[in-house]
Amino acid sequence: MERTRSHASRLTPILIGVALFLVAGSASRLVRAQDNQLYDATYVYAGGEAQRTGFLHAIDKVVDQMNVLVRGLARERLHSRLKIEPRIVF
Repeated sequence: MERTRSHASRLTPILIGVALFLVAGSASRLVRAQDNQLYDATYVYAGGEAQRTGFLHAIDKVVDQMNVLVRGLARERLHSRLKIEPRIVF
């Protein structure tokens, strides 16, 4: 009989640890689900053609300050990578 109590007393901390792990995991899933709901949004670009032109002009202004040897490549890469997205969904 004494062996059974000893075995059970060794399992108690393990069972408590498993229970805490499960409770913490379910709580974190609940928090993540609530956080996701806070950031559900859709943004639509409301600027006009003048703002798009200004955006491209700003890129050119920055590139003009760069070394002559890298300007062409920098301008090409920035124009291809920096685009105004018509719609962004979170």
